Formats: sequence, structure tokens, C-alpha cells
Amino acid sequence: MLIRDDFDRVFASPSVLSTKERSSDNEKQRASSFVTVDFLFHASAIRSAPLLEEAGAVDSLDSYVQDILTVPASLAGLPAISLPTGHCNDGWPLGASLVGQWGADHKLLRVAKAIEDVL
Repeated sequence: MLIRDDFDRVFASPSVLSTKERSSDNEKQRASSFVTVDFLFHASAIRSAPLLEEAGAVDSLDSYVQDILTVPASLAGLPAISLPTGHCNDGWPLGASLVGQWGADHKLLRVAKAIEDVL
């Protein structure tokens, strides 16, 4: 619940799950305190894909840390999509995540398509 509340403060549009009333006075105060966004666009992972060890086992801590950027949106139950953004110097592909407010699935997919068309 706290994670979802943090995202609700960042997104310009209210969550359709929100039970909190947003009065116009609260909106004005919110808008003056910090900038809100429609979507978050960030790296999907902290680096390119790690190489598999010869035995096929991967360090579990390394795997967890590699995926850490995707966890907050998942915990909040927010719609998110990973988009290919190019390749790293090592030749492995890189991706970025686009995260939207709860209930903005269709808008998220339209923005993701627009980003994909540009990239």
C-alpha cells in the first residue's frame, strides 16, 4: 500500500483504485510542491545481461540485483512494459521500462508503440 501511495503522488492522474478523495485544494497544493508525470521511463536493468557460468548456474544475488528496477512497479501492481532500446558496448541488448498509473494500460501501450516507432 505504501509503495502504491508513493506512485500515486508521482503520477498526474489518480489511480482508479484510489479510495482517497482529491479535492481541488489538495491538487493545487500537490502541483506546487513537485512535478508530476504521466509515465515513468527508466532502465529495465542495471547492466546488460550477465553471462551464464559454464555449469549453467547464475549467482542468485546477481540475478536479483539485475532485476531490482522492475520490482517497485510490480509490487504496486502498475502496468509496465519493457522496450528494446539498443545494444551495450558488449553487444548485448538493452531495454527500458515504461510504467503507467493503475488503469492506464491502453494509454501505456499507445505510448510504448510511439517510443518503439522512434527507436
